[in-house]
Amino acid sequence: MVQTIASSDEFYKICARNDIQVVFLDLRGTLFRAPRKGNIARAAATIGFNDPIIWEIDQRVPSDVISAYRNECGVFDWTLVSVLKFAELARESGILLSLTQCENIYQLIRAEYREQSVPLVADAQLASFVGSLGEMGAAAVIAADGVLSFEQSTFQRLFPETSALGIKIITSDILGINKLAPDFYRLCAQNQGKIPENCLVIGDRMDKDILSGRRAGCRTLLVGDVDEQRLVDAEGPDWKVARFDQIVPDSPRILDGALFGRFQPFHREHLRFIRHAAAHCARLTIGVTNPFLSGAEPFTNDRTRSDKNPLPYWFRKRWILAVLERDGFSLDRFSVVPCPLDSENLTQLFAPDTPAYVTNVEDWSEEKSSLIARAGLRVCNLEVGPKTISGSEIRDLIWANDQRWRSLVPPVSDASLFDEIETLVRAAERIVVNTSVSNP
Repeated sequence: MVQTIASSDEFYKICARNDIQVVFLDLRGTLFRAPRKGNIARAAATIGFNDPIIWEIDQRVPSDVISAYRNECGVFDWTLVSVLKFAELARESGILLSLTQCENIYQLIRAEYREQSVPLVADAQLASFVGSLGEMGAAAVIAADGVLSFEQSTFQRLFPETSALGIKIITSDILGINKLAPDFYRLCAQNQGKIPENCLVIGDRMDKDILSGRRAGCRTLLVGDVDEQRLVDAEGPDWKVARFDQIVPDSPRILDGALFGRFQPFHREHLRFIRHAAAHCARLTIGVTNPFLSGAEPFTNDRTRSDKNPLPYWFRKRWILAVLERDGFSLDRFSVVPCPLDSENLTQLFAPDTPAYVTNVEDWSEEKSSLIARAGLRVCNLEVGPKTISGSEIRDLIWANDQRWRSLVPPVSDASLFDEIETLVRAAERIVVNTSVSNP
């Protein structure tokens, strides 16, 4: 008897109990539904092939392709081989397709797949699932049978919030073998620096997901309803669930979290940081540090200098909310508050043990984390990628009238905000220069 997982809490307990360190997620049929049945016939009809036999041939293609290529581990573009098999079967029925017509059918199928696939789980829920795994020290990785550029663009369209977390996608063209190969998931585990025993494969296909995962030595979870005896007879999964969304939390298990930054100005890597943090909690408080020039903060560097803080708190708040709204977030999930970074302010603003998300990308990060911890907050380090943008770089570009600064900040719907940033930054520079001249 295969164990059925009844809830997201049960799923996470199973992962912890079995030391699951990587969860490999299938795409089609698990995370989204693609318009597969009849897709070749629809594309053929679009370019003028309306013979009823076209639909009969279309129905034969999937089984014929699997039968013909089951042992051809190097095949990874199943759409291409399906179109070629369709042309072969059509020729046997007296219908000839040119290479150009085959190419047109292929491109029409890809366009339909990309544009008409629909998610089976909400983007926010999937992002929460990824974040919850991260809290356990486990990673979520997409394992897809296809071409990376195509699968990645489809995933980004359907799940923009989850994509923004930087979730990795491994495809068969990267590994050089497809999911029918017994080594597919072994190579996936190797790609992540893990052993198969610490990996979980989640998918809806017995052949490409469950059997392939088991033969690689991974644990497996089947999504969908399959006859129990068939599971036993076919080296069934370790666990099963009717739908993927049954193991996805409705919201992150952590309710309230916080992060802190000067945001002088708010740039693309700040947005990346917020995306990661938002995946870990239901509500996120964004503390704007150095909100008032008169309030010095307890750091040993010169971050409180007026020329390093040209944007007032009210503008930074307005800019952050405009970016988040433009990025597709519900603003109900966020609070933006002035937050001088000292223990007294932090203890007044946040309940004890509130998760405070930080990164280790700057030389003063350790000092900042220590201050936050002394205020009773729980410091949570997030891996968000390397630091490649700085506020000082953007301010220098603005002072030099170099418009390249605009590419370093995220887009907003109100383009006038860009002009306001330039005005505020340049005004702050004039104040500093004039003060230094009058007081040599």
